[in-house]
Amino acid sequence: MTPHPAVTVEQRQIAKDDPMVDAWAFMRAAVAEGQASGRLRADLPPEALGQLFFAGLHGVAALHIAKANDPWINWVPVEQLADLMVDALLRGCGPRTEAEEANHAR
Repeated sequence: MTPHPAVTVEQRQIAKDDPMVDAWAFMRAAVAEGQASGRLRADLPPEALGQLFFAGLHGVAALHIAKANDPWINWVPVEQLADLMVDALLRGCGPRTEAEEANHAR
């Protein structure tokens, strides 16, 4: 993973904060909707949740691109891995049960 120079808003040639063309804006809107509906924890900062989802899915994609042909690992299909990642992230960031809240308060 090689760092690249930042790309300016002008260089991107898309409308910043338009969820129809800006993937990050789409992610933020989805997180805000999930928090407003009670499906995602409202006690976590929406920017952090969005970055967590982005990192999880990016990690699956990056590993698939970089290591899919590595015979050392018996990779599951990337679609299955992506589904598992989404499920894990949603379960971990979903509303806590009363027992989980009580445990967390200790």
